[in-house]
Amino acid sequence: MKRFRVKFFKHLLDTYGRHFKTLQGKLEVEAKNPAEAEMKAEHQFERQRDIPDWHIRADTVETKPAKKRVARGTRHGPGKGASRPSPMSPRRSGSNDNL
Repeated sequence: MKRFRVKFFKHLLDTYGRHFKTLQGKLEVEAKNPAEAEMKAEHQFERQRDIPDWHIRADTVETKPAKKRVARGTRHGPGKGASRPSPMSPRRSGSNDNL
């Protein structure tokens, strides 16, 4: 099965009457095809929000294949929580230069 990312959007108007859409939620699901992914995500969206129909909170869905995830700390340096000196941290030395 393939992984899909399904995003739920609500269409709104700004103060100038221009249309825009706002993200209401996103889910990743495993499915055989995009149509099955949307169906699974819609049911999950309803269960998570305890609503009978996802249209209460969103107007449209967008379904795309999910991007492959890269493990933290492997491609872009150390992961979250790794200690690295900050470029703005004060210099630590044994001598007192300011005295």
